[in-house]
Amino acid sequence: MNTYRLEPKIPLVPDRVAAVLKEVLDQGLGEARYDPDSCGDLATALSAEIRSRVKELLFDRYKIVCCVTICQKNLQGVHSVMRGLWDVARDKLVVHHFENTHIVAVGCVVGVYLE
Repeated sequence: MNTYRLEPKIPLVPDRVAAVLKEVLDQGLGEARYDPDSCGDLATALSAEIRSRVKELLFDRYKIVCCVTICQKNLQGVHSVMRGLWDVARDKLVVHHFENTHIVAVGCVVGVYLE
């Protein structure tokens, strides 16, 4: 049943999400090396863990979307784009960049408010 409520009771706090994102990426990637066969599965597992840990924070009425991208560090550039409709008052975006001697990874968490 729609409540027609326009504000969350427990809003998404980007600082708390950033702490989870940083912790999971730092622990999960640590001294990881790039392997094209296993990095896809690793990115999927990290994304699922981030999403479940952010959901445990119990933010009210938010759809949580997570994306983790892992690239080999080999003197190349990468351009990445995300697009979507955005409510600047309620929707939130948190990004964390991880880098070691072998890989570069970017984790992104989007909290979309559901009216």
